[in-house]
Amino acid sequence: MSSRWWIVLMVSSGVVFGAIGLFSSKLAGPLNIAATTAAFMAVLWYAIETRRLVLGQERTAEISRHPWLEATNLKPEVRHSGDWEFAHHGYHVWLPITNVGNTPAIELEVDSSFKVVDPVHPHPEEGSGKRVGQTLVPRDVLHLEIGKLLIEGPQTTGEISVQIAYRTIDGGRARLEVNFTYGAGRGWRNGPTRYEIRLSDGSRLP
Repeated sequence: MSSRWWIVLMVSSGVVFGAIGLFSSKLAGPLNIAATTAAFMAVLWYAIETRRLVLGQERTAEISRHPWLEATNLKPEVRHSGDWEFAHHGYHVWLPITNVGNTPAIELEVDSSFKVVDPVHPHPEEGSGKRVGQTLVPRDVLHLEIGKLLIEGPQTTGEISVQIAYRTIDGGRARLEVNFTYGAGRGWRNGPTRYEIRLSDGSRLP
């Protein structure tokens, strides 16, 4: 039942109880108590519904203001034999992180790691990096350097993982995880992406 019909029902009950009380003095007292109780319950219920509506509107507004980040467009720059720091073929890899939302993403904490595996080497080439304290305003781009990855042969494979955590101006938090893979003949591809959003009231977006 909608809020309008609940109010109509409560008011109608009060009118009916009051009318009966006018024609029956014995019932006047109990009916007045019942009418007063009904009116109180109506006001209480209306206050609860109004509060629920306000909270819903605040939640919707917070979601619309959220600083959504985009970080799925890996930028691997090809480097060939003879290039600076590259004795063999490889990539100088960057990841642009763009704020496509409406408010700043604050206190960014970015962790990145990569691993390159080739059967001719007993140990994989690995590296990691961390960046903290960055604020990313709407439509701004953070160019994250992943590293210089050596690709030596047709059996070389690579993996990149990046985790981005940040806070919002509303007091919410978020965490974005992106992954990329490399294989001979297919180049770089996007792996699984995971986005977790926690609003200021502690609830999580599905």
